Amino acid sequence: DCSKAAIEACPPPIRGVCQSFDDAIAGNYDLILSVYAIYYSKDMKSLIRRLRDHSRLNGVIFLVGPGEGTNKEVVED
Repeated sequence: DCSKAAIEACPPPIRGVCQSFDDAIAGNYDLILSVYAIYYSKDMKSLIRRLRDHSRLNGVIFLVGPGEGTNKEVVED
């Protein structure tokens, strides 16, 4: 679960979104930040492709996984 207090504390022009990654892909993003949440996706590879497609030019996607060697399924594809 995300912290609604943290989302509400985002200063403009930052707009936080508190929902599942699988359901949140709409619009274009400057920054996508996931600390472990990406691993709860129903289809992580497809989600990462959709995140990339919805990133603005020069946008940043920063994904953090749970441990060493766990990103093989992403970087080897």
